[in-house]
Formats: sequence, structure tokens, C-alpha cells
Amino acid sequence: MGPLRVPVADDEEKIRQVIGIYLTNDGYQVGEAADGEEADTHINRLRDKLRAAGAENFIKTVWGVGYKFEVKS
Repeated sequence: MGPLRVPVADDEEKIRQVIGIYLTNDGYQVGEAADGEEADTHINRLRDKLRAAGAENFIKTVWGVGYKFEVKS
């Protein structure tokens, strides 16, 4: 298994860059989203992969806030 991929979503490019640098330095791969629509695209791709693995309940949509990732046993 390779490095974990972490989504970073913010409309401020500089903020995404700084967070991305820290995460990359800690060994993560970073996916950036500049707006909600782009973040939704990334999350939907992730949901499709989780669904294929039988684990689609890991991501909950919190309307008006964003997404919540949880591990359920």
C-alpha cells in the first residue's frame, strides 16, 4: 500500500499550498480542490472506490458544512 492521499479544499490557493507542503513533507499525497464543486468531484470518486470495496459508509455528507469521514467497525 502506498502513501495515503489527503484531500485539501480551500478557495485560497496559498492556504492549499501551505497545507499541501506540510502534508507532503509528512509523506502524504495531496489532492487539491479550489471550490466546493471540485471537492465534490473528488469525494464522489472516492465514494465510488469505497463502494466497490464494500465500504461506502466511511463518508457522510454534513449539509452546509462539508464531509465527515468515520471508520465504523
